[in-house]
Amino acid sequence: MPRIQFTRDPSWVTVGEGLRLAFGLWKATAMLWALPVFIVGVLNTLYALFLTKSLAGALPPAYGPDVDWVSALSSFLPGFIVSTLLLGTVSTVTRWIYLGAAVSGLRGNAVTAGWVASRGLRSLVADLMLTVVMLIGMVALVVIAQGSGVGLAVVLGLAGCTAIIYLDLRLRFWAYAIFDGAGVTQGARASWAIAKGGLLRVIGWDIAIWLVGLVPGLAIGLLTLPMGDTSPFRAGIQAAAGEMLAVFAVFAFAVLYESQRRLAEQRPGSPSPHAAALPTPVPAMPEAEPYDPNGPTPPPPPPSAPLP
Repeated sequence: MPRIQFTRDPSWVTVGEGLRLAFGLWKATAMLWALPVFIVGVLNTLYALFLTKSLAGALPPAYGPDVDWVSALSSFLPGFIVSTLLLGTVSTVTRWIYLGAAVSGLRGNAVTAGWVASRGLRSLVADLMLTVVMLIGMVALVVIAQGSGVGLAVVLGLAGCTAIIYLDLRLRFWAYAIFDGAGVTQGARASWAIAKGGLLRVIGWDIAIWLVGLVPGLAIGLLTLPMGDTSPFRAGIQAAAGEMLAVFAVFAFAVLYESQRRLAEQRPGSPSPHAAALPTPVPAMPEAEPYDPNGPTPPPPPPSAPLP
């Protein structure tokens, strides 16, 4: 498995260096993620084609108050539910593959189906836990806001959105920690500690990755514009392009994960590396000698003298 070739201590990697390293891994692992991207594009094409034809056939020719919408859509809903679950399942599994490739790029281990599946299922549990917590919080806010005035409801809504964003930023590395060997709860604690003091950095990398995908996204949108807004092929092409950007984003945040992890290791007993006065960065290592987190290999012992 190709490695992410750090040329200095990952603690001090900049967003520009991180994007460059992610692009290098993105190119080196193209044979690994190309097939999942293609499958997602094909499935999105078929999904859009199904929605276009099935929904058009299920809708009544004329609308009115006497239309029985349950009967009209009864033939459409089962296929819609099944196809949506299939597409969601494939998208989830492809994300596991990208995460596995990203963490393997940090550690150098092989990407195997069993390892990806076992770690992916743990990350799925993490995603479900985070979703449940957010839904409970949203429902609680709605219930509280119903018995309050408009002003308080707005304040509660803003507070809830802020809490959700904060939770997402602090747990952004949860899946990376799981693929890096942590359990579900251990990965949550690790992500919470790793992201401490680095929330603005996470937001900055989010913006940088969005800017990287902006130009190719607009170009693909313009090139596929003649196909029409409802074209299934346009939907498939755009889905595949978005998936390619998703691979790059996963790789970029793997670099940030390693950087934040090493900063967290340096934090106990010393000021936060994100304080106003930053320490002097570690000097860059030569290009021919990429950074090795395990340190240099010790020289072999000298040969023992022959016995008389």
